[in-house]
Amino acid sequence: MILIDQIENHLPFPDENQLPDAVEEQQFELTSKFELALEDLDSLVGLADVKTEIRRMAYLMQMGLVRSRNGLKPLTISPHLIFSGNRGTGKKKVAQCVGKIYNEVGVLSKGHVIEARETDLFSGNVDETITKTLEVCNLCIGGILFLSNAFIFKEENREHIEASMRVIADFAKVNEKDIAVIMSGSEIATQVFSRTPLANKLDFANKLKFQDYSPTDLKDLLVKSLLKFDYQITDEALSKVSLLFQRTPSDRDSTNVHRVQDLVKKLASAHAESLQLAETTDIMSLSVITADMVPAPGVLSTNRGIIAGYL
Repeated sequence: MILIDQIENHLPFPDENQLPDAVEEQQFELTSKFELALEDLDSLVGLADVKTEIRRMAYLMQMGLVRSRNGLKPLTISPHLIFSGNRGTGKKKVAQCVGKIYNEVGVLSKGHVIEARETDLFSGNVDETITKTLEVCNLCIGGILFLSNAFIFKEENREHIEASMRVIADFAKVNEKDIAVIMSGSEIATQVFSRTPLANKLDFANKLKFQDYSPTDLKDLLVKSLLKFDYQITDEALSKVSLLFQRTPSDRDSTNVHRVQDLVKKLASAHAESLQLAETTDIMSLSVITADMVPAPGVLSTNRGIIAGYL
């Protein structure tokens, strides 16, 4: 364990068994915050491989903090990441967890996440794009710049992409002790990005692959989404939902959160319609989703409206 005040003042480190109660409480508080950040990550549905890799990085970064406070050279790793996967696979949620973890291990002073897309970075001409990108970067000091499909690699965008990437690379280098960049996109987009000067200059050492959610994952996501709005779902209704998610959709993106969001809206609509026909309502009837409210197979669409708030 680390006695922070003594290390910073270069005093001898005491025997761990002789630490006073106040110090032990302080150490527990520091450790518990780190563990709470990891628990937030673990609470996400699915993403087993992603969680394992981020935990490995988190422990390595935490040990680097411990070693540096003990006067030892830490093994430094790049905080910049590439998230590769289809839409709606939890990349933004994981980025928010990473921000909290980075804050707890001393990599970032705040740990907030600023999401930026192409429209947030590009403007009418290249000079305006430079200014606009710099404004976004300034918001990210102490936190993470989350580039969400920000660079659509088309010839007509080349000048804007190159200018924006130069600004981000230079800004991140100048503020390298208090900023992290996460590039998020499809497998093809991230492969192209990996070969850009920005990727080479900032050392995106870790690329995490986000798999599509399984039918079981989608069912769990649905239950979590319904609970956020104080809905419960019966076992019979959940069995019908499971059958829906086992069907392969024609749109690959709809294998993920977007499919859950569409179903949440349809269930809520069916629930509201059923109560219009009811003679009386009570707290139970206002909260419970029953099997007759589950739509038939093939009814789900790929509507992109966000209702469940789980991206």
